[in-house]
Amino acid sequence: MLNLKNKTEREEFVKNYKDWTGKKGNTLGVWKSFPKLDLTFYHYEFANKAELIVTEYIEYRTIYEGSKPPYKKDFVSKHRLCLILPENDDYTDSSGMGATYRTYTVEGCSLGTVVDYMTKNRLVI
Repeated sequence: MLNLKNKTEREEFVKNYKDWTGKKGNTLGVWKSFPKLDLTFYHYEFANKAELIVTEYIEYRTIYEGSKPPYKKDFVSKHRLCLILPENDDYTDSSGMGATYRTYTVEGCSLGTVVDYMTKNRLVI
């Protein structure tokens, strides 16, 4: 089980997903990778069987400098979080929207939601 004492430690754990270690202390690293799609997945399974998946992807953006083309084109690396809960977990986030997390979703969830879940379940994760 994780022994994270406060919100800051929980946030740091999530943000440092590339350094996650498994039950035997081994670095988990990349879970799945799809180079042709520029997608990389990292996965962590908590002791209570909840799962956290981080998806890294490349986002294309246009940089507007001045009012006339040609505009610069750039690629930036981004990531999204996805929390998947076991069937017997009745957690709903504090947003008041009653969101539940049962399957992988592309839109994912916020860092705040993951930290809230980790805080409320700190004794079982």
